[in-house]
Amino acid sequence: MKETGMKTKMELGKIIEIANKEATYKAKAEKFLQILKGGES
Repeated sequence: MKETGMKTKMELGKIIEIANKEATYKAKAEKFLQILKGGES
């Protein structure tokens, strides 16, 4: 089940994979949050 505004586990996994390419924990967190808010650039 997926509530409105929630990401599926597959979508979250993809976001984590992208964010994990960043060098530091802080950069990873910032990238993860940026993508969640809708800006993947």
